[in-house]
Amino acid sequence: MAIISNLDRRTARGKAMLFAIYALLFLGAVSMVYPFLLMLRMTTMDSIDRASISILPDFLWNNDLFARKTLSAQYRLVPGWQVASQYQTRDWTGFDKARHFWEKSFSPLEKIPTEALRTRVADYLDFAAQVDPRFLGPALRYDPKAGFEDRFIIQWLAHSEGVSPKTYRYFEPVKPDFSRRDWTPTGGDDWWRWRKWILQLAPEDRFVFSSLATWQRYLDSQAKEGQEVAAWRDSFPVQAPGDPAAKVLWERFVADRYPLFWQELNPAAAVSLTPAWQAWLAREAAVPDAAAWQQMSGATPDDGYTALPATMPSNETTARWWCSFVKSNVPVSQRVLLSSETAFADFLAARHGTIEKWAKAWAIQPSGWEEARFPLAEVDFDHLARHETGIKWDLCTANFRVVLKSLLLEGGAFTNTFIIVLLSIATSLTINPLAAYALSRFRMRGTNKILIFLLATMALPAEVAMVPGFLLVRDLHLTDTFWALVLPGAANAFSIFLLKGFFDSLPQELYEAALIDGAGEFTLFTRITIPLSMPIIAVTLLGTVTHAYNLFMPAVMYLGDVSKWPIATKIYEINQVSAVGVGMAALVVSSIFPLLVFVFCQRIIMRGIILPSMK
Repeated sequence: MAIISNLDRRTARGKAMLFAIYALLFLGAVSMVYPFLLMLRMTTMDSIDRASISILPDFLWNNDLFARKTLSAQYRLVPGWQVASQYQTRDWTGFDKARHFWEKSFSPLEKIPTEALRTRVADYLDFAAQVDPRFLGPALRYDPKAGFEDRFIIQWLAHSEGVSPKTYRYFEPVKPDFSRRDWTPTGGDDWWRWRKWILQLAPEDRFVFSSLATWQRYLDSQAKEGQEVAAWRDSFPVQAPGDPAAKVLWERFVADRYPLFWQELNPAAAVSLTPAWQAWLAREAAVPDAAAWQQMSGATPDDGYTALPATMPSNETTARWWCSFVKSNVPVSQRVLLSSETAFADFLAARHGTIEKWAKAWAIQPSGWEEARFPLAEVDFDHLARHETGIKWDLCTANFRVVLKSLLLEGGAFTNTFIIVLLSIATSLTINPLAAYALSRFRMRGTNKILIFLLATMALPAEVAMVPGFLLVRDLHLTDTFWALVLPGAANAFSIFLLKGFFDSLPQELYEAALIDGAGEFTLFTRITIPLSMPIIAVTLLGTVTHAYNLFMPAVMYLGDVSKWPIATKIYEINQVSAVGVGMAALVVSSIFPLLVFVFCQRIIMRGIILPSMK
């Protein structure tokens, strides 16, 4: 019977009531859809736009957010202070703190002639292709053919060695730390793997570390102590400045802060200091001779013992000895400082010939080669302008690709869930209908008590059965098997109760006629009961499928082998080890199946609601 009759619907009051009902239903639908849309938007979220509550990503129309999100992902493996220095700013050390970034860094570049901008970009990329590898780091810019994860060192190692990416799942790259004066490469092959990966990167994916950035950072620390240093920030001196105060500061910088990885010894000084080097090894490192050197370091005597190396050795042990000796025994005057800015200035001089030609090509007005700066902002601005549409699409979908890759390739969660669902369907369709049929057909004296006993198990929290359930599975030797997730829930009390009630409503005359024709119980069950009960069986089947799909705690308890984890457990793992955006993408992916079930199985769901109330 309708809530509002057809006659009342024609009146003003009836129309108002009808409008109010539909309005409330619409608001209820919006209140359900909005959280899902918000979660969908959060799949693109990171620390830069996490405060937004818009259901559409703001970076689609906000250039400042777009640039900061892109560059934050691009320079995730580079120290923020290095990037900020090359952008010639002291306002931030990370793109999450860069306010009005587009206005300050990119808007001025829009006024540069196109040809000059392209020349700056080409000069930087050509320099990055041939620069000293000691100054190189990764800046994986957007590539329409491959995402960041596909070009990262783990994927490169797996591809080059012909192994699965899971082999390097827990591989930690040896990234150089140029904030430390005495940083040295670690032992083993990890450092060389990092170097080989860096060297195979295209020029667009290379970041040239700045020597000037380390100098400016040191000056900033001195400025906090009250010393005036603003006049010395503009260029990096590879030799002692003429100003006495600047010279004292520079010598302290070289001795205490500038990375030894970027320092070399004067060849003549290295030769003259060799006896002192061998004496220091005997005194401080307990290396009295060449045999002890080879035994303790694993390097040959010619590789650093017979002559003091002019550059930091590649062996970790000998590199640490070399650093300790240089710090305490080699004066600053006998060291040679390597500078990426100086190398870039030499590169520009060789390419353009004169300062006038360089100034014309770059559309600038320099007074000398020492004013050469890395045009990192120009490179990024040009790259964003050329790939804007592709980058925005990548920002919207990158986290979903990470999740699908994790679910499909790293552990096979989709395959595991499919197997668990199939096994659950097979056991549920076998045990529950048979149990319900036996209780319905054979009127035993204790049938009602059996039903009450079954339903009583639903009153107990699942946590109560965890320990006994685990002990039972362990004693049956089912741990680390899919049967441990399927068999404990094969017999479902509610499904048996629901099926029995439906079986009771079937006409008994059908069974009597079949018995007269000579049919047995198996025939009655398969030819009469099951065909007539398909609606309610579909309801129980739907419940079984959704339960098997959402298995979480049993998988954690019974499956020690993480490669057998289903989707629900894998989603939890992704949320624990990944960023918020990746975690939200994982939740959206996991909710697709329940959403499809709700959309296409509404009639079955309604049967599950209506039929129990009719019994």
